[in-house]
Amino acid sequence: ADDDYAKAETRRVAKHVLRSALKPLVGDRPLASRQFFRGSNHAV
Repeated sequence: ADDDYAKAETRRVAKHVLRSALKPLVGDRPLASRQFFRGSNHAV
């Protein structure tokens, strides 16, 4: 796990894994991550 997301295939698989992991929590609702991070200044 080098955390190297330069390759499109790596990003695609990571996105799929994350969505699969979150599915039990969010169900069929869209994640809306882009709107969340773009919408305001959230402290992490």
